Amino acid sequence: MQTYLYHMRHPFRLVGQMNPKAFVAFQLFFGAGTLCLLLNPLFWVLTIVWFASHLHLIHTAFTGPVFYMALIALFIGNAACVLSMVSGCFGRRNYEDVKYAFLVPVYWVLMSVAAWKALVQLFYKPMYWEKTVHGFCLYEGQGDEALQLVGSGAGATS
Repeated sequence: MQTYLYHMRHPFRLVGQMNPKAFVAFQLFFGAGTLCLLLNPLFWVLTIVWFASHLHLIHTAFTGPVFYMALIALFIGNAACVLSMVSGCFGRRNYEDVKYAFLVPVYWVLMSVAAWKALVQLFYKPMYWEKTVHGFCLYEGQGDEALQLVGSGAGATS
């Protein structure tokens, strides 16, 4: 989000610095990708509410053909993504990973949670950076001192 907002301060200058194809790719990757993560929970909730109650407000906001085409796209699109993950596991002969490929929708939910958390932090903690500890690995035969080294890694700092 910060990268997108930083570069979009001067969008015409950015178009001049990038070629049109790169600018569209930037918009899709940083802008639309993040927007989809933020909107995804809303559309899942609307879908669940529709099936649970057939709320008239949803039917008014999304007319029949639009709603049903979007619903079909939602389920077929998600199924296609999951099946592509499964086929990737089979293609690489990682048969043990197939069961994890079916968890991709859970990953998408977690990505949406992270996107909402990032949006909130963008306003309340704009200089905060949650860091992940990297560079430490445990090898077979290492004792408690290795665990302490990994556990003492840096936390989040501003």
